[in-house]
Amino acid sequence: MGQLYSSSSHSPLAETHAALLDESIASTEALGDLLAPVTLSTAFATDGLSRQLEQVARVIGTRASLQEERQVFYVSLGGFDTHSSELEAVQEKLSQVNSALTSFVDEMKAQGVWDQTAILTASDFGRTLGSNGAGTDHAWGGHYFLLSGDLAGGKVLGRYPSHLDESSDVNIGRNHRMLPTTAWEMIWYGLSEWFGADVANKLNELLPNAANFPVDERLTAAQLFKSEK
Repeated sequence: MGQLYSSSSHSPLAETHAALLDESIASTEALGDLLAPVTLSTAFATDGLSRQLEQVARVIGTRASLQEERQVFYVSLGGFDTHSSELEAVQEKLSQVNSALTSFVDEMKAQGVWDQTAILTASDFGRTLGSNGAGTDHAWGGHYFLLSGDLAGGKVLGRYPSHLDESSDVNIGRNHRMLPTTAWEMIWYGLSEWFGADVANKLNELLPNAANFPVDERLTAAQLFKSEK
């Protein structure tokens, strides 16, 4: 670390990198000082996802000191590329997801901010509906979920295929690869509205791909959240 601080360069790129690194280190140290006294009311497991969400909960606990009106966090869990041993792998992963989310939701409730918190899952690809003999292969469409204390939940949104066999208009074959029926931008539209963004007037900036899909398929904040009705 000392070498990083002490090194010098006449390159504008290197100088910019050094300045950003210096700022990042200072910000990390400042955040560490804020997190040090934070205690949580909820116990988290020790797996990777639980530890990530535990740290998110700690940062949310410093929101007053950080003076941030809105916060966005990204956590991840890999290991779902189940070409084989799918049943065991998915059961283990979903058990981790359930444990981590249960602890996180309990902690948000303890902090009194669950109604102001939303969790949206995402994935870079889906899975085939048909088995390859040991698991499933890469595909397109999939199911994702949104959680929030403010959510008008208990619903499955989007257009579910009327049937799933080879005659389905969204089944492109190759072991039942299904085309998505709802674009990502459709749910991000409502989530962004709830978050306070002026999506209607800044659609091309916030969700540039949304214009490629029907307006009536957009899921608005009023459809998703109780406070927006």
